Amino acid sequence: MITHCCFYCDRPLKSHHLGVGSIIDKLLPSKQNLVDWPMKTEDHRTPRALTKGQVNNDIVFACRDCNAKKGALTLEEYRVLQAFRYGYISGVTWKFPGEY
Repeated sequence: MITHCCFYCDRPLKSHHLGVGSIIDKLLPSKQNLVDWPMKTEDHRTPRALTKGQVNNDIVFACRDCNAKKGALTLEEYRVLQAFRYGYISGVTWKFPGEY
């Protein structure tokens, strides 16, 4: 069986057609380890909003959680956000002009 991993968090993914928590997933030993795997979604590394109707073939597989967290951010924006969330970079002291 070919499995995909999340592009962002590297967790193994299961396809939509297996069904979350279905009786088959619970009874068949070959699929038992798939019950806890996150669902596979397709994510555009460059958000569709930024491509302005052009063909955007930079699709990667991502878990539903990472895809939702990334939202319409670019790959670079999401990388900075995750680095901040996990403490790799500290908060910014720079402010917008309206914040002074």
